[in-house]
Amino acid sequence: MQNANADKLMKLSGMMQQLCIFALAVLMIATLYAVGRLTIDADAFLSTIIGSRLPVMGIGASQVLGIVLVNAVSVVLLAAALHALWKMFSQFAQGNILSAVPTRLMRRAGQMFLAGALWSIIAHSLTVLLATAANPQGERSLSIAFGSQQLFALLLAGTLFAVGHVLSEAIRLDQENKGFV
Repeated sequence: MQNANADKLMKLSGMMQQLCIFALAVLMIATLYAVGRLTIDADAFLSTIIGSRLPVMGIGASQVLGIVLVNAVSVVLLAAALHALWKMFSQFAQGNILSAVPTRLMRRAGQMFLAGALWSIIAHSLTVLLATAANPQGERSLSIAFGSQQLFALLLAGTLFAVGHVLSEAIRLDQENKGFV
């Protein structure tokens, strides 16, 4: 890689590391806010989250705990993906581009984003089920949703996997070329 391109990549990688840290901070703040709102007024908060067409009535502490635990998995998966990206950009910022470490980190981030996208579909369904479990018979709901959020996460995961594989092949070819010299 030319020095100008390497310098640009190192600078961009530093900025992307900061963006990953910022995203992690926002994720943690949003998580704390959601847990706080759930403990203060679960009915109103969940009605806002899952939509007013699904009434939430008299949610109990065990339901709140279940909802927090179900959605904590999503938070952990997203945090793990962001951490892997942060470490990958750290490698790039240090000039470590064609090696197995950033490739492995890129694939790990893709795996976490993929798992997060798939889990978010399940988590939404479980959240609606738990939120309406205390409703009278006939007022309970089960909702399965697939939207742009899951679609973009799946596309991002696929892109990270593909680029990770391309990077692995580039590393292999680079090592093979060095073997001929």
